Order: sequence, then C-alpha cells, then structure tokens
Amino acid sequence: MAQKKLPSSPADLRLRVDPDHVDLTISDQCELLGLPRRSYYYDPVPESPENLKLMRFIDEQYLKTPFYGSRRMTAQLQREGHLVNRKRIQSLMDFQCFGLSYSQVAVGRTVLSYRP
Repeated sequence: MAQKKLPSSPADLRLRVDPDHVDLTISDQCELLGLPRRSYYYDPVPESPENLKLMRFIDEQYLKTPFYGSRRMTAQLQREGHLVNRKRIQSLMDFQCFGLSYSQVAVGRTVLSYRP
C-alpha cells in the first residue's frame, strides 16, 4: 500500500500541527511529522525596507551590466550614494541568485582550449 506524501516545507508542516489536540502534545506531533520543534515556533523575519530598496537597485544595475560582480556593484552603489559594503552586496546578490558559477566557466575554458 502506498504511503500518503506529506508536505515537505516547514510552513506546510506547521499548518498540520494542532496545538489544541487532546491526546498529542505539540512535541509529539512535530516528531510524528518529522518537523523540528524549533521550526514550529520559528516566526520568519521579513526583509527590511532598506534591503528591499538595495535589491531593487542591484536588480536594475544587473540588467544594465550583468557582468558586474559584487566588487563593481558595491562601487557603483557607493557612487550613487548608498552606504554599503561588499559583503552585504554579495549576500544580497546571492539571495537574488545573481553571479556566475566560476568553476563551470573555468572548466569549460580549460576543456575547450586544451588540444593534445
């Protein structure tokens, strides 16, 4: 007999826990669902308005210059008057899934340029 597939995301699993259940505690329900108890109590923090504004600027700049990495993007944003550092921009770019996979590019160049 096939087993029923349960939702896999913590948000979906969190909805299945009934805090007013008579026989099962929240801890027992979380264990049965395979949901860590801390995930049940976790309340996601929304992005700050400043980060959303920066992500919009990064997105606009990335559409103009997709070859900019985090260093050039940081310099560009600093020229426009934003007080940011490279780690913050790098984190926001990673969150938005910008950037190249350098290992794939390097491997591709090596393979294409190699002639025995």
